[in-house]
Formats: sequence, structure tokens, C-alpha cells
Amino acid sequence: MELLREFRLADAIARCPGRGVDADRQFVAVGETPDIAGKGIANPYAMVESTRMLLDWLGARRAIASATAAAALMLTGTEGALADPSTRTPDIRGTGSQRDMVEGILAHMSN
Repeated sequence: MELLREFRLADAIARCPGRGVDADRQFVAVGETPDIAGKGIANPYAMVESTRMLLDWLGARRAIASATAAAALMLTGTEGALADPSTRTPDIRGTGSQRDMVEGILAHMSN
């Protein structure tokens, strides 16, 4: 991870959709490294985006209209939250917490 930080790749990786599993095979949020664990500052974007991508794929591949609609709604939510510095986490030039970002996404989804 130090090498990635040195080359400023850690931030890019934290925003890539995916999932992490620790040594005990417990799910951990992407970007939830020991130095930020429990502080509420991990960026949830990758987890949300990977879910949106799955719904979009299901909608397109299996012709499930509700999945396509949910993916579009999630995209609206994430784009809205990312546009507001108060709902972005510090790693992407925001002032919000993990909770702020999730609440921002949900708020933009309901608009």
C-alpha cells in the first residue's frame, strides 16, 4: 500500500468498484484501511457504484426494467452527492463523512 500511496494510486483504487475481504474472510469496505477504520471517513462510492453497475448489467442483460430503473436512480444519487463538497469525503476534496455521503446519495435519489 505504501508503494501505491507513493505513486498516488491508492485514491484511484479506493474509487474503483470492488469488494475487499480481510485475512479472516470478513467483508471490509474498499478503502477501509486500518488507519481510517472506525473513523467514518471511508469513501463509500466504490461500493455504491459496484452495486449500481450490477443492477445496470442485470437490467440490460436480463431485460429487468426495475433493475435498470434502480441503476439510473443510483446514478442520479451518486452524481448529486459527488457534486456537493459537503457530501464528499475528504479523499475526494470534500468535507463530509461517510454517513454524509450516503445520506447525500439517498437525498438525491429521492428528489
